[in-house]
Amino acid sequence: MFIAIFQNQNECVKVHSLLKKRGIQSDIIATPRKFLRAGSCSYCLRFHPHDIDKVRQSAKSAGIPILAIYKL
Repeated sequence: MFIAIFQNQNECVKVHSLLKKRGIQSDIIATPRKFLRAGSCSYCLRFHPHDIDKVRQSAKSAGIPILAIYKL
């Protein structure tokens, strides 16, 4: 699984809803402590590795920057 970290919760929810409309499975979870950074949200988006390009494309099309993507 991968997680994507955004600047705030609203951006995370927006990307999640875009993915849901496209039929892509993702979950909003609390950001694991070791991945928290200054200026990042306490929530992140968890998704399957094969959806990484779709997540990036959805965020980009909505004008939402992804601060980081980590492999769990």
